[in-house]
Amino acid sequence: MTVYSALARSSRLFPADALALADAHREEIAPRLVAELEALAANPWRAGDDYMLHVYAMHLLAWWKDMRGLQPLLALARMRDHDLLDTLFGDHLTESLGRNLGSMARGDLQPLMALADDTGAYAWARYAALQAMKACVVEGDAQCDTVLAYVRDLAEREAAASRAGKTPTAGELDFMNLVVDIATDLGAADMLPAIRGWFDEALLDPKYADLLFIEKWISQPFAQCLQQMQERRDGYVADPEHELGKWACFAEETTSRGENARQTLEAFVPGHIDQTPPYQPYVRETPKVGRNEPCPCGSGKKYKKCHGAN
Repeated sequence: MTVYSALARSSRLFPADALALADAHREEIAPRLVAELEALAANPWRAGDDYMLHVYAMHLLAWWKDMRGLQPLLALARMRDHDLLDTLFGDHLTESLGRNLGSMARGDLQPLMALADDTGAYAWARYAALQAMKACVVEGDAQCDTVLAYVRDLAEREAAASRAGKTPTAGELDFMNLVVDIATDLGAADMLPAIRGWFDEALLDPKYADLLFIEKWISQPFAQCLQQMQERRDGYVADPEHELGKWACFAEETTSRGENARQTLEAFVPGHIDQTPPYQPYVRETPKVGRNEPCPCGSGKKYKKCHGAN
């Protein structure tokens, strides 16, 4: 088994040895991972339900701070098939995509702003761009004032579009809350008058965060905000084992670093990585429940606020 094929599909065992080996051979592995993201962005339907290579690829490239992965990952994030994007990334869409983007951007805010500005992109992908900017602030590669100036302008533009009756993006109401979420994390106290007005206009949904909560957290000094973001690990991604190893999809035990590692090393031949993992066409067996659709359980809540939050 090669490193490339070991990471291609999901498994009950976390591929710690394969990831460690990839890190040891990053100069050879990285271009192949970039090429894989590019190929997936060009044809995202090539991935089957258990496809995992893109998740490992983006975490490895982000860990290595390899900027070559940024453009193909941005292209994937701007995918117009939002259900397929949800399928490809799952919880990574909201929990780690932004930090992966930020790790590769390393303070280059323009491509991140372009994604956040893309009104045809999925609201959660646009949010990932904002999370990436926040990660750059946490790591000291971007100025908080610069990011907040952009966030204020973006929020005003979104509010104006809502007032005009336009629907510039999927989950428009949701996205307004997500923009305010970033502003709250960064301590944009000067936005409070506008935020209060948006609540009055019903442009913000109190089920995300009510006004009292926002008023409390947005008014903190930036130094305190920064400390909290650092404690939450809102900065760049750590190594993939730290980021992914404890996910519920993996069994409690992981691949050992003893005999399995020796066998993997023997199987790996420098200069040779699988060219094409055995992809299957993307076929969904059951209907997809969108994050913004009513939860099938009948609670009356949106899926992402009910069973989709688990």
